[in-house]
Amino acid sequence: MKDIPFEVIEAQCLLFLKNPVGMETYKRVEDTVKKYPEYFPWETKYNSINKSVHENYDKELSVLFDSFYPRTPMDIKPGEGIVAWESRQKVVKWGEPVDFDELSKNLTNKLNKDSDFKIAKKILWDKHYKKYKLKYQE
Repeated sequence: MKDIPFEVIEAQCLLFLKNPVGMETYKRVEDTVKKYPEYFPWETKYNSINKSVHENYDKELSVLFDSFYPRTPMDIKPGEGIVAWESRQKVVKWGEPVDFDELSKNLTNKLNKDSDFKIAKKILWDKHYKKYKLKYQE
């Protein structure tokens, strides 16, 4: 372990955690992956694939995401602004009765939808990357 450069350990930790990072940290990890490809076989293989494959995957993933989680348009009037729009929204009052059956049903539906999306995302990944023998990472 002491033979492994610190920047490799740092990059591997950040990649493993999958937490959002700033652009400076992202660039540092990217540079470390390029500098030490032997420690990052998956990332090195991913980076070696033609850019058009990644672009096509991203386009199809965006369409897939929108099909599972459609965006609801905000009814912001021209020139109104987000603060004015927010002030027109329904206020949730504390102490209103909660329908736990409905809450449970909604949560179950969301979890099922999330599970179905993950399955569809894996199928899409395989469509684009299986021929490169690049294992899916969630």
